[in-house]
Amino acid sequence: MTNNLKLITTETFGDLSCNFYHNINDDILLTRAQIGLALEYTNPDSSMSMIHKRHRNRLDSLSVVTKLLSTDGKEYETILYT
Repeated sequence: MTNNLKLITTETFGDLSCNFYHNINDDILLTRAQIGLALEYTNPDSSMSMIHKRHRNRLDSLSVVTKLLSTDGKEYETILYT
């Protein structure tokens, strides 16, 4: 997967606002944190991280690490999944 991502839409699910990204391979991606929040985990990022570690052989090919611009104007390393 490439890191050339474009924010294509933001949708609201209940109280959760999710950003959907698109890459040049026509994949749609969501952040690890957003998936964890949507699944209502108490600690979304760490819960998703544990799931990924347990199923690395399956999830490595469905994920990409990139830097995304945050609301504070800084870029942070972020894991996204197709």
